[in-house]
Amino acid sequence: MDKISKQILNKLKNSNDFSVRFSGIDNFFDDIASESVIKVSLDYLKENNYICIEENMFNSCISLSYRALHPIQYHTGKVFSYLLDNWIAIIALVISIIALIKQ
Repeated sequence: MDKISKQILNKLKNSNDFSVRFSGIDNFFDDIASESVIKVSLDYLKENNYICIEENMFNSCISLSYRALHPIQYHTGKVFSYLLDNWIAIIALVISIIALIKQ
């Protein structure tokens, strides 16, 4: 993640309800970088599930997702699900290492 994306996430975390509503006229992130750079960073954050963007005809709402609000819990859940999916391979690895050490 680049510096601009981190600044956007920090600005959203410091907002009142972890979300921002703005129209096309006023840009909430003008103080961070230019509009084109912000757009690229927002696309990256949306693609990687850090933010949710809801747009209608008049304004847009950007809110933080669970991944951005609770990163430790998110990654812990990912590790736990990986271990559950691959528990047989992990046991086989441990048995192989024990057999290699005993040899």
